Amino acid sequence: MSTRTILNETVGDAVYKLRQRNYWKGSFFEEVVQLSNDERGKWGEQTLFKFIQALTPYNVEWDEDQNINNADGVYDIWINRPDGTKVRIEVKTASRGTGNKSNWQHENLYASEKWDKLVFIDFEYSTIWFTVLDYSEVTFDSRHPIFGTKPTLRNDQNDKYKWDFRDKQVHLGVANGHTFCYDIENPSDAEFSDFLTNKLA
Repeated sequence: MSTRTILNETVGDAVYKLRQRNYWKGSFFEEVVQLSNDERGKWGEQTLFKFIQALTPYNVEWDEDQNINNADGVYDIWINRPDGTKVRIEVKTASRGTGNKSNWQHENLYASEKWDKLVFIDFEYSTIWFTVLDYSEVTFDSRHPIFGTKPTLRNDQNDKYKWDFRDKQVHLGVANGHTFCYDIENPSDAEFSDFLTNKLA
């Protein structure tokens, strides 16, 4: 291998890594990805809360960081039903990883029935993927029948899981009615309203 070939290879590697780091340059979310994980999580919760308020008929509540130790479960947002019961919504917000393939990491999922609905808010350069699942639709000990993957139990934990998604999972979610693709440049509020209203009922 010649020295020029080596230089071509090493410069290519360095520039590729730079491009990966600069993936968010010019993105609508360029500043959001600079927030801490907790701050991004709070942004996701607030965004979903406001979307539910604006696009559905539901009576929704969010206590920001005050609802960490709920007596009736682990969740971020809840919908008050007319009959006095509530829908407990656990929200997980993830930004796209900077690897070759898109991926989103969802941490601290509880297998015990501490929530009713699970919402993944997975965003990339100009798209947000909203995935909504009922508690009964999540499998913890076997591969999910639609997504084809399963959550992984965290080290030294007996109830906290991690469940990663890739492009394949979000596209399977769309195809099976679990995921909505929200395009920042071309949003469809009517379709998004129908999706949230139906999935959060």
